[in-house]
Amino acid sequence: MSEVTITESGTYHVPTGISSYTFRSNENLELTFLFEDSGAETSITGVVEVHDEAPSLSITLRHLAPQTKAEVLIKTLVRGEGAPICNGAIYIAPEASESESYLTHHSLLLTPESKSWSRPSLEICHDQVKCSHAATMRSLDDEELYYARTRGLSREEATNLLVAGFLA
Repeated sequence: MSEVTITESGTYHVPTGISSYTFRSNENLELTFLFEDSGAETSITGVVEVHDEAPSLSITLRHLAPQTKAEVLIKTLVRGEGAPICNGAIYIAPEASESESYLTHHSLLLTPESKSWSRPSLEICHDQVKCSHAATMRSLDDEELYYARTRGLSREEATNLLVAGFLA
């Protein structure tokens, strides 16, 4: 498990080059972000690529001080018989008034055998906060592929274009 503590109005942003992760086996990745001082915040956009594996990604956002903020967007690209699980938890402590926390997980399934699970949870112990979680799972639409192919793209080029659009 990796843990990041964000303190004293600190800001933690994951650089773009580091926010991409390719699972090579059925491994588990656990990340916990602790917001211990007022004004602490983070903004993370991550890409997870899965090939025929069933890994687990767990992200926990623990707001322990007032006026903290977190925005996390995870995009999962699933190939072959991949079946990733994304666990997302947001905890807002009783003393964490005026905190904001947003956790979003989107999956693109590239084969009929691909699967994806999203398991969000919220534990909110204060009523003056803003929190949300969201998840979507989709596959490439035949009409989208057809439209791109009528513009002269091969099936592979059309697929790559739609994947790039999903990841953008």
